[in-house]
Amino acid sequence: MVDRRLSSTEPHYFIVLNRDPYGDKLLLLAVASSQVEKVRARRKRKSLPPETVVEISPSDYQDFKVDSCVNCNTVFTKSLVELADQWKRKEIRGQADLGDTILQQLITGIMASPMIPEEEKKLVSDC
Repeated sequence: MVDRRLSSTEPHYFIVLNRDPYGDKLLLLAVASSQVEKVRARRKRKSLPPETVVEISPSDYQDFKVDSCVNCNTVFTKSLVELADQWKRKEIRGQADLGDTILQQLITGIMASPMIPEEEKKLVSDC
């Protein structure tokens, strides 16, 4: 999916993080980047917790062809209706599930980030 808020016009992998995506009004989306060094440097420069950048290799997730990462300090919100409309228009497509281990690392990163508002954290927390 391409999003106007991203600096690149290339399609990106967006990851739905909600515990209850069909029951929540908003979906919390994280985005994967192949610019691992830049994301690491940005996190370090801003003195953000290390667990807020989750690195994912092609051996961890078969749909990634290069080493990638997710910056859990930056997330996007989108309604389920909006995402469904994009699906119908074939603007987005589904990929294989990430798996529980990576998903839990992403949730841990979101919860550790001081940049993510509490109301957005509630979408991914167990409580």
